[in-house]
Amino acid sequence: MIFDGHGDIWTDVTLKRSKGKRYIIKNMHLDRFKKGRMIGGIFVIWVDPPYDEDPQSRTLEIIEHMSSEIMENQDILKIVKNTKDFDQALAEGKLAVVIGTEGLSGIGDRVNLINALYLLGVRHMSLTWNEENLLATGVNGNPDRGLTEKGIQAVKLMEKLGIIVDLAHANDKTFWDIYENTTGPIINSHSNSRVLCNVPRNISDKQIRAISERGGLVGLNSFNEFVHLDRDKQDIYHLASHLDHMVEIAGIEHVSFGFDFFHYLKTDTIDSFVEDVNIGTKGFETIEKISDFIDILCSRGYTKEDIEKISYKNYYRIMKEVFD
Repeated sequence: MIFDGHGDIWTDVTLKRSKGKRYIIKNMHLDRFKKGRMIGGIFVIWVDPPYDEDPQSRTLEIIEHMSSEIMENQDILKIVKNTKDFDQALAEGKLAVVIGTEGLSGIGDRVNLINALYLLGVRHMSLTWNEENLLATGVNGNPDRGLTEKGIQAVKLMEKLGIIVDLAHANDKTFWDIYENTTGPIINSHSNSRVLCNVPRNISDKQIRAISERGGLVGLNSFNEFVHLDRDKQDIYHLASHLDHMVEIAGIEHVSFGFDFFHYLKTDTIDSFVEDVNIGTKGFETIEKISDFIDILCSRGYTKEDIEKISYKNYYRIMKEVFD
């Protein structure tokens, strides 16, 4: 069983429903999920380029289409607000979906809107997607700028409510500001090792260790440009090496999957941040190839229990600690 800690499914839902299509997850994604033994994941509200010029409007648009998709697909989806919901999803054979946000540019500096998102069912949040906003600073922002005062208020409210705090896409200053202004488990849902691939979106050993010491998770990202600087080495084996390294630094209880597959987004969105049109790590382009990845882990000495922890049990522990 696989729980994917990061997916841009609501973006795809929005793009397709805005063109009059319906049942996007059922018709476009479910078969692939089943082939990949995926039991659920964190599906994020992401203000995608070029719509980031008006993040508030785009956020509302995504919420509108997301909500309609959920209401029309309750036979296959279970929105997870606590571990009881997760257990019920498994028992009923439904996808266990945690609603997340990849960035909070859509709320501006109106921190109390986090309460509204919580009531909507959002249980995961990061503060930025690469950009500078009124709360925090992403990897494309000023390296000397981190959390704002409103951003500090935001992470404190997230912890109080029981929302998973995600440091993915934060620049280093924001990372450490969030670390210093929180007390519970924190995660980085979809980043690899900066030691093995030195790009801003990957994280350092010090950051990996800090997350693990707080009881959190680091999630392996399948995006090829985060695997290796040499394109010839952007393959499934070098991806597995990132997992090896993160396990060595953090421990098996603090590593997870956050694959960030977006091959289904054939739009200007991808072109804004992807250098190679032939996206995907060689040998692991979609969740359907997860068995090949698991085979590599087995060949490297991972036990069945190790793989279960990485695949879903570590996330279940985080949900229990944060949600319940």
